[in-house]
Amino acid sequence: MNWQSTQEDGHITYNRPIWGKEKFFYATAQNQRGLATFTAQATIKLSEGSELGYSQFEERLKFAATFAASMYPMLLAKVAPLRTSGQIVCRIPLNWASAYAAISARIRRLDCSSFSVDECLEAVLTKEIADIESLHLFWAPLSRDGAESLYTVCLASPHSLLDARAAMSMLQDIFKTIASRSVDMPFLQWDLIARASLYLLPPPLDVLKSNPTVDHEAVSRCLEKWRKDASKTNYVLTPKTNAPSSEGVTRRVRYKFSREESAVLFRKFKALGVTNNTVLQSSIWLATVTMSPPTDEDYERCHCVSYLAVDSRDMLRPQWRNLYNGVGLTCPLEIVAGADRTVAMDQMMGKITEDMKFWRDSHALIDMVSVTAEGAASRSVWAAQNGVGLCNAFTANLGIVDNVLAPRYGNPSCLEVIDVCACGRITEPQYFFRAWTFNGEYHLQVNYNDHYYEEADMKLLLGAVVEAIRSTLEM
Repeated sequence: MNWQSTQEDGHITYNRPIWGKEKFFYATAQNQRGLATFTAQATIKLSEGSELGYSQFEERLKFAATFAASMYPMLLAKVAPLRTSGQIVCRIPLNWASAYAAISARIRRLDCSSFSVDECLEAVLTKEIADIESLHLFWAPLSRDGAESLYTVCLASPHSLLDARAAMSMLQDIFKTIASRSVDMPFLQWDLIARASLYLLPPPLDVLKSNPTVDHEAVSRCLEKWRKDASKTNYVLTPKTNAPSSEGVTRRVRYKFSREESAVLFRKFKALGVTNNTVLQSSIWLATVTMSPPTDEDYERCHCVSYLAVDSRDMLRPQWRNLYNGVGLTCPLEIVAGADRTVAMDQMMGKITEDMKFWRDSHALIDMVSVTAEGAASRSVWAAQNGVGLCNAFTANLGIVDNVLAPRYGNPSCLEVIDVCACGRITEPQYFFRAWTFNGEYHLQVNYNDHYYEEADMKLLLGAVVEAIRSTLEM
C-alpha cells in the first residue's frame, strides 16, 4: 500500500493503490454516480496598479500553478485503473519546462458570456469535469475586457484524489505566487524537487495504524452499530425522479450570515458544548421533516443518518498521526419530528455527540473506515447496475470546509479574494450541503441537480436550515 517508484527515460513515477474513501469515490466515478468530482472556487480582484489582461493573467496562473506543484505533487497526479480497483499515479517531470507544459495542459479558460460566477460553476460542474482523472484549473474574467481585473478561478478534482480542504490550501499557495509578481524569478531546481516529491505526497492512511490495538469485543460493538446505522434509509426530501440520468444541471443556492451574527452563533455553539458540524447536521434533519413530515411508512423504514468520512490530512502532518473518521451518526425520526422543535434540536445534538463519543471511546475510527468505504463502494456498483438512485442514502449530505482562503495577498496587498465556495458535481437525486467561514462570515450552500429538485424547494430547505440554526440562540 506504500508508494512505489519506477523510472523511465529519467522520469520518476510514483503510484499506490487507492484506499479508504478513495475507493468509494472511485467506484462512484466509474459508475457515473453523484459527487465523484468537485471544484473549489474563488473570486479574486487585482488592485489598482496590479491589473493584468487576459493573456497576462493566464500566464501568471500557469506559472503559479507550476510553482505550487513543487509543494503539492498531487497537482501532477491522476487516478488510473488497477485490476478491479484503481491507483493514484504521479509522474514527476524532468525539468521546469516539462512541468510547466504538464500543468498548462490542465488549465483552461471558460467561455462565460454573462461574467457570472454561477454560470462558470454550472459549466465546470455539469460539462467540464464529468470524466476528469486529474486536477484541472479553470478560470474566467468576471468583467468585460478585464477592465476591473476581476476573475474566478476553480480548482477541480476527482474526489478520490483530493478534498475541498486540500484544494483550498493549493489555491492559497497559487494566489500567493500570483501576488508576488515573481514570474521573472530563477526557475526552480526541479531535480531537487523530484527527489523530494515522495515526502510531499499524502501517504496511504492504512499504514499509519499506531493506535492501541482494538480488542475483538470493541470491534464487534462497532460492527453491530454500523450495521444498525445502515439498516434504514436516510430520510430526505423526495426527488422528482429516482432514476439516474445524464440530464440536468448542477446548481446551488446560498446563504450568508453577517459577521456579527456569525460571531454570536459560534459563541452560542461553544456555550452549548457542540460543534458547527453537530448544529448544522441537526438543522438539516429538522428542516427536512419540517418541509416533508414523515408518514407511518417512513417511520418504519427510514431514519436520519450522516456517514462521516473526514479526510484529516492536515492533522496527520508532521508526524502522520492516524486520525481518520469513517463512522455513522444517526437519529430516529421520532426524535427529529418531535412536537417541540427546541427539544428535538437538543436531543438530536445529544445523539450526534453520543455517537461520536462511542466511536472515539472504541478507538475504532481507523478500523471502521475500510468497512464503510468498501461497503459503500460495493453498494454504489450494485445501485448503478440496477438503475437505483443513491438519493443521499449512501453518502453524507453535509461537508464542512474548515480551511478557507485568506482574504488578501501580497505586500502591499495586490490580490484580494472576494468570495469562495466548494461545490460537488451532482448527477444523482441528491442534495449536498457545505458550510464554511470566510472573512468572519458564516456561509451555507446546498448543491443540487435541477433534473431532480426544483430551485424553489432548495431555497425553502436552506431557509428552514437557517431558521433551525438561529433557534439555537433560544436554547
